[in-house]
Amino acid sequence: MYALATALIFTRRKKILVFDRGYHGGTMSFPDKGNPLNLPHDFIIGKFDSVEGTQPLLSADIAAIIVEPLQAAGGVRPASKEFLAFLRKAADELDAILIFDECVTSRLHFNGMQGALGVIPDMTVVGKYMGGGLPFGAFGGREDIMNLYDPYSQGIENTLFHSGTFNGNIFTLNAAIAASKLVTAEALLRLNNLGDRLRGSAHAIMEASGFEDMYFTGHGSEIGVHFRGDDAVTSVDRLLQCIQRFVDEYQS
Repeated sequence: MYALATALIFTRRKKILVFDRGYHGGTMSFPDKGNPLNLPHDFIIGKFDSVEGTQPLLSADIAAIIVEPLQAAGGVRPASKEFLAFLRKAADELDAILIFDECVTSRLHFNGMQGALGVIPDMTVVGKYMGGGLPFGAFGGREDIMNLYDPYSQGIENTLFHSGTFNGNIFTLNAAIAASKLVTAEALLRLNNLGDRLRGSAHAIMEASGFEDMYFTGHGSEIGVHFRGDDAVTSVDRLLQCIQRFVDEYQS
């Protein structure tokens, strides 16, 4: 919320481009059936990972474009590098603020998905694992944007303040500091390689078992499981039978 509010103030515009099935918190999510709890911003909903479905929605009155490099709650759907690069170019042309919500995806690379893909946003939101197991959230961005919060900034008449009951919580911040000393590029690479192997092995098991109603999505340690067709309950039953057959063969 703070990242978007900052972008609106910085650009002095109101419209926010978001994407179908995106999730940016309980009051800012866009499932197929909508969310009555959403904050009353002027949202424009684009089609995730679709240049063709997003291009017609671009306009000069857009303040911010917020996107997850991989939609977690939206089905563990990764965005392509081409799509994110398109959003980067669009934001530049519109003088809009590109925000990456990396609350989940920041663990997929030591520098987040933006580092892995080489597409750098104007602002970034992080959270989840970075709190060392405790609730944690933070945002940051370009210096000229974040100067809005600096009371000593030159040329800014009314600076902003970041207040809240749990903001700067010492307990959480100490956990985050401790976690930052354990998280290394090597550790994240190992974690995400294991995720890729698990997803690939699951694909192989399903194919070998003739189970065609199930497929996997994701990147690294983010794994989504999906079922095709209208017979999802039966598909789950078939999956369990498949797993049991695999276990029986493995133990024999």
